[in-house]
Amino acid sequence: MHYSIEIDIGGTFIKFGLVTSDGTIIQHLQVPTPLKKEKIMDSLLTNIHQLKAHHSVSAIGVSVPGTSDKKGTLLLAGALTDLYGYPLGTELQKHLNLPVYVENDANCAGLAELWLGNGQESQNFICMTLGTGVGGAILLNKQLYRGSTRNAGEFGLMIVNKLNYDIDVFYSSLNLYGSVQNGLVRLYNKYASNHKSDSGKEIYDLFQNNELAAQKAVNEFLRALSIGLLNVTSVLDPDLILIGGGISSNKQFISDLNDSFTNIWKQHGHIKHRNQPQIKSCFLGNDAGILGASFLTLQK
Repeated sequence: MHYSIEIDIGGTFIKFGLVTSDGTIIQHLQVPTPLKKEKIMDSLLTNIHQLKAHHSVSAIGVSVPGTSDKKGTLLLAGALTDLYGYPLGTELQKHLNLPVYVENDANCAGLAELWLGNGQESQNFICMTLGTGVGGAILLNKQLYRGSTRNAGEFGLMIVNKLNYDIDVFYSSLNLYGSVQNGLVRLYNKYASNHKSDSGKEIYDLFQNNELAAQKAVNEFLRALSIGLLNVTSVLDPDLILIGGGISSNKQFISDLNDSFTNIWKQHGHIKHRNQPQIKSCFLGNDAGILGASFLTLQK
């Protein structure tokens, strides 16, 4: 039996899985994410050694926020700023004497859906993850597309709102209108006068109860996402759109996003003749990072 250890490094927790070649996670571990790279490395090595104590492990896969080069050096690492520029793959390989493969977390989510999730029957799909920002993965002809600088799929950088040329155009991007924290939550707190919230779930519940500020925020949020998805689909022509992140488990949100996307799609005279891709939620949830890293490890 082939075993690998797969790691999903997030801003709050590091998740570990001992995984078989068929995608069965036979052991889980989860620990808080330290702030400093030395502490992160100590945690990684301690838990890897614990998982491999009684199994023959052939490789290590790591899902990380941000981007890395081919050797696993983290060029960007999201909120984990102490990891910027850190040669994570090389350092792990040096200590463990095992091959180590490092990949962006959204790419791992897309690979997991391709392997064991809702992307199995799709030839071309995109996976858009909604959280603090908007990330994503592009799967074309059942292959992950990384781009010339390994930055493909950064959907959150798309411009979806009117530009103010006096400031950074990032402030008109999907990250600031279509994410949960920097989009939906920010918009709600902008419009609400008597109540503030940091919960996308609470805001969506208020929207369904016809609370005025929540209606304004959610409608703006859905519009931005629909514009972003229209831009992506006009270029890539996928047959499926998968949405990840905690909000994707809300079936009403997925239904509302499909309706909003359909309305904009039908208003575009040069695209409405195409087959409109369906929007679904990702299937694998919190295990997506581990399973996507596992699929990458198997490919390598």
